[in-house]
Amino acid sequence: MILVKGARTKKVILNKSGFFVSRKKGCIVVSDIRTKKEVAKYPILEKELGEVQVISGNLISTGALTSLAFNRIPVIVKTALGSPVGIFNSIDDYSHVETRLAQYGCYTKAQSLTIPKEIVLAKIKGQNQVLAHFGLRKIDFTNIQRVKDSYDEAIAKFNNENKHLVDHKFKSQLRYYEGSASMHYFREIFNLFPESFRPEKRKGFKAYDGLNNTFNLAYRILSNKVMVALFKARLEPYLGFYHTIKYGQPSLVCDFMDLYRYLIDHFLIMYCRKLDESDFVWKDDIHAGRKGKRAFLNKQRNKEFLDRLEDYFQTMVNVPRVKHGKRQELESVINEEAMLFANFIRGKRLWEPRTVPLLKINLPQILRTERKTKKIFEPFFPSI
Repeated sequence: MILVKGARTKKVILNKSGFFVSRKKGCIVVSDIRTKKEVAKYPILEKELGEVQVISGNLISTGALTSLAFNRIPVIVKTALGSPVGIFNSIDDYSHVETRLAQYGCYTKAQSLTIPKEIVLAKIKGQNQVLAHFGLRKIDFTNIQRVKDSYDEAIAKFNNENKHLVDHKFKSQLRYYEGSASMHYFREIFNLFPESFRPEKRKGFKAYDGLNNTFNLAYRILSNKVMVALFKARLEPYLGFYHTIKYGQPSLVCDFMDLYRYLIDHFLIMYCRKLDESDFVWKDDIHAGRKGKRAFLNKQRNKEFLDRLEDYFQTMVNVPRVKHGKRQELESVINEEAMLFANFIRGKRLWEPRTVPLLKINLPQILRTERKTKKIFEPFFPSI
């Protein structure tokens, strides 16, 4: 295990019920509830522990929560199937107002145009990486050029005309270009999946087919990673610059997710192409007064999928660290990018999202295989 000095490089991930997280003599201790045997121990003062993930069916003491909050170690709470539903953070994480004030101030500056432009360009470029990798028809370059031309036009008008109207028109144009590109993108990549469960189009909220719901689950995990990164960077996750600001929508999280969706799509393609109908189950659901059935990965496959996706976030990528090192984990790239973005918000540097190359994925090691050192349905405590 290689540790980076000063970095919180360890995680506790409880992906099976029956464990108790407590505090003992300056350590966070994980014990088996039934046998009382200690499974893992992490000294808090060494500042190596960076995150705790707990699914439903486990216990955690208030003493442990107090110590974790005091040391600004987030606790992610998940359902029994591994879908994140809440984050427990320290109150001090909300005390750094300088960045948030600058974030609000950006709405009256040209940054309010630059940020959406960079997000849309990064998203389209990422999608083209995926399309090129699988030999599919790429998004037309004219879409990228239209984004740049619209930005130049908006910048020229920003200081001389009504800023709100210029901003609104520019974002409307971006949404049209981005929506057109995404329609082409999903139409192409959905052809890579078996016809037995291939959807006609991409659907987010309340999708009925299994593949779209698997996409939605993966995006929710990405959303959780981005939310934590934004908190660490002292940013307001509900105050975005491209996605609409409305009740219940963490718009800056949605903005930042667009920088990395293509990487999640790449993982989904490689994983889901080997699935078949038997890997999904149908569950009753009521929406808008209508009863129907929605397809999801079965319990066994769902756990395997989440384990593999967590491994994917810890995969090393060829993106230099800000301070030292030529490579880092995908998850740390997201954390660093949030910090770089916060610096841009405060006017300390320019910002252009770093491009992450597609990760190498070995299919035989992803599907229907066990971990080399630990079985996939046992709790694991990786050193990241």
